[in-house]
Amino acid sequence: MKQKKIILLILITILIGAFPNTAFANEAYLGLTARSAILIEERSGRILYEKNAHERIYPASTTKVLTAYLALDFLDPDELIVLGREILLVPPGSSVARHQVGETITVENMIRALIISSGNETSISVAVNVVRRTSGVNNINYSDAMDEFMDMMNERARSIGALNTNFTNPHGFHDDNHFTTAYDMALIIRAALQNPLIRQIAAESTFVGNGADNRAAPGAITQNYDWTSRNLLIVEGSPFYYPYATGFKTGFTDQASDTLATSASRDNINLIAAVFYSPMPGRWNDSTRLFEFGFNFFGFELVQEAEVILGQVEVDGVRLGYDNLLDIVSNLRHTEFLSRAEVGRLRYEIIFDNDLISPQEEGVRRSVRLMAPIEEGQPLGRIVYTIDGNVIYEDTIFAAYEIYGRTPQTDRAYRLGEFRERLFSLSGLIYWIGFVIIILLIFFIVLLITGRRRSRGYSIRSRRY
Repeated sequence: MKQKKIILLILITILIGAFPNTAFANEAYLGLTARSAILIEERSGRILYEKNAHERIYPASTTKVLTAYLALDFLDPDELIVLGREILLVPPGSSVARHQVGETITVENMIRALIISSGNETSISVAVNVVRRTSGVNNINYSDAMDEFMDMMNERARSIGALNTNFTNPHGFHDDNHFTTAYDMALIIRAALQNPLIRQIAAESTFVGNGADNRAAPGAITQNYDWTSRNLLIVEGSPFYYPYATGFKTGFTDQASDTLATSASRDNINLIAAVFYSPMPGRWNDSTRLFEFGFNFFGFELVQEAEVILGQVEVDGVRLGYDNLLDIVSNLRHTEFLSRAEVGRLRYEIIFDNDLISPQEEGVRRSVRLMAPIEEGQPLGRIVYTIDGNVIYEDTIFAAYEIYGRTPQTDRAYRLGEFRERLFSLSGLIYWIGFVIIILLIFFIVLLITGRRRSRGYSIRSRRY
């Protein structure tokens, strides 16, 4: 089995490498047997692979994921439920968890019966008890209860984006009007994973214990159960065991064939796969191939670090004596789930707010400049990250420091200060020497002129005698 997985991984590597610019794989790359399939990343919901993912299919018992998810909105996991005669109303040929009428069982173990043992009678009892709780009518008619619960299920499906889903029963036994899509089922699994108890139970390969957790009143009917999950990806020792699988739910009807909605985690990456109409052993192999593809060719890549310098921009109207280059700072740290090929095609563009841009002279083309004054931490615009022209993330950008604006007053103060600085600096010694030389020259010229005048006056007086 391990050798087959290694060979499969090598083949996937070769095929993906031949198409480096392909963001999404298609069925030609992975060779799935499923008629419909999808692979998504749980946190972002991003589709990594899809094959006929929006075509209508029959979900079979994967329906029970939504039943369990809805039930825990109204029933406390610790409360005890007494199962009524509604559990006898399962369609012939149903999968059952082997409950008894009048049995006491916890809600938590009813969820286990849904996910691990795939009990159709459990689904019916869950639906009836939820409607009893929401309506306040304990003896509600079975048919009315089913109608009400179906309305609730379909409304919940629509609320999470599963718009092409219509359920007519809580267990998935075939009905021509009971359908969904691979995409919708992936959304349902993603929503159910938000409930910690469902996430925990979906990962359990077995359950052995008393249905009422030994908390039933004396004389109450209880049962001890020994359930093994039908999801062979999480059952150690099975030929299809996948060590990274973490749940979820299998299904089968003649019309739906083998179905599987499942999840897996590796290196903090959580993936969800759904394969429909994938005859045995296709649903196991198809799911493993999907997960290997996702884990090996995608990952969380750093798109932007928080509070780092993204670049610089020139600023007009800056106060004399100050630098006119402004550092642009990022806001938040952001990672994106990307393929290796996409990382190399990641681009970004900085877009400044129009009211901050300095006007350009007509006919003159130059790079964008901003206009002072600008305050430290002031929003400047946004940065937009794209891959192949598609926006994947955008964020606000900020000024790293203050840029002071220029005014006539600041110009005069600057020039005066500049003059004083030069005057009393080493370089200002030249001015002082020059000044002294000029003073001395003036002094000598004055002396010279004065001396001549005195000289002429003495000679005239001397001639008169």
